[in-house]
Amino acid sequence: MLVGEFEVKITENNRLALPSKFRKELGDKLIVTNGFERCLMLLDINGFKALTKVISEGRFSNVNVRDVARYLLGSAHEITLDKQGRFVLPQSLKEFAAITDDECVFIGLLDKIEIWSKSKWLAHKNKISSEAEKIINLLDKEIYEGN
Repeated sequence: MLVGEFEVKITENNRLALPSKFRKELGDKLIVTNGFERCLMLLDINGFKALTKVISEGRFSNVNVRDVARYLLGSAHEITLDKQGRFVLPQSLKEFAAITDDECVFIGLLDKIEIWSKSKWLAHKNKISSEAEKIINLLDKEIYEGN
């Protein structure tokens, strides 16, 4: 299970190390792509196949299905970790996620990982924290009242 929050340094060559806890579960062949809220999504090959299956089950005549495919699949990069668990973050993805400083944050989300600019993650985390009760109440209402 992929859980936890880890800060990681980025070298001048856009190289970063996947936290060892995540490395043990994911292996060394991964896919990194655009995520939501301007972060990146990191998945193992099986997780990426599951994502593509969900996308491919949508009607390609639907513009929203095509746009999601473009957004997630068009920006995807295959990466292979080196022996130290490092990989080079493609410049286009670094720019997409607005990772401008020398640190980023890996967030484990059960079956996928998000990679955030440290400053953007802190701001988003503060927003989530300030709205936590409201979010929980909305989810509770959806789950138990079927809305």
